Order: sequence, then structure tokens, then C-alpha cells
Amino acid sequence: MTKSFLRSRSGLEFEVRYPQESDEVDLEIYSEGSDVQVFYEYINRSNLTIPNHIYCIANAGEDGLWTNIIVAEAVEQDSIDAYGDVPDITLAPDIDNESNAEDRAEVVLTRIIAEQPGGSMTLPHDCRIELYDLIKAYDYRGVA
Repeated sequence: MTKSFLRSRSGLEFEVRYPQESDEVDLEIYSEGSDVQVFYEYINRSNLTIPNHIYCIANAGEDGLWTNIIVAEAVEQDSIDAYGDVPDITLAPDIDNESNAEDRAEVVLTRIIAEQPGGSMTLPHDCRIELYDLIKAYDYRGVA
């Protein structure tokens, strides 16, 4: 529920990463220059059928009968405007307040948005690239 994720490190260690507004973007730019070709192939895609409106159904209650449910939601308005409303539901039976239910809906939506753009790139080994880094490739021959 914290929007954090684990990043693996050497020696079987993990680092907990929590994205914040003040964080700088890790942007790697690969350009094909006249001397050296730094990437061989780049294919960018975007998944258009992902959920952009998350409902979180919470508070199953101590008896588990869902008699006093809490419904919270998170929306990505730009995606809704472009592609229409694509709702999805996540269950959180152990959450018993609206604030945490809203956080859970935001977490699920944040992860979906982070995984929306995708692509593949073939390039020589570069150890600077990490999970969820944004990569842009520029091909100055006119093909991007």
C-alpha cells in the first residue's frame, strides 16, 4: 500500500524504493551517432486495454460477511478521456477505513500505469538500466 517496490542488489540484498514527487527521473538516452551504433533495435508499444478506473472494495468485517463495505476509487482521467472508462475491482477485506481503501486503489492504479508503456530494445550491455527506468531511443536516420 505504500507504492514502493523492491530493487535487487548484489549479494542477495534488496533495496526498498519509494517513488516521491521530489525524485529525479532516471532517463537514459540512446542515440545512433555517426561513429558507433549504440542500439540495434527499439520497439515501443502501449497497452490500450488496461484498467484506468480502480474500485477498491474493503472491510469484510470481523464476521467476513461484508455487511458494512467501503468502496473507494482511483481514476486516470487522461486515459479515460482518450480510451473510455475501463474499470477494474480490487478486494481488500482487511482494510477497515476509507483512507486506506483509497490508498489501496491508488497503489493498484499507480502500478498499472507504471506497467502500461512497454517495449523492447536490443543494445549492448548497460548496467545503468534498472527496473521501471524510462528509456528513449533516438534514431537520427528518420526512424524512431
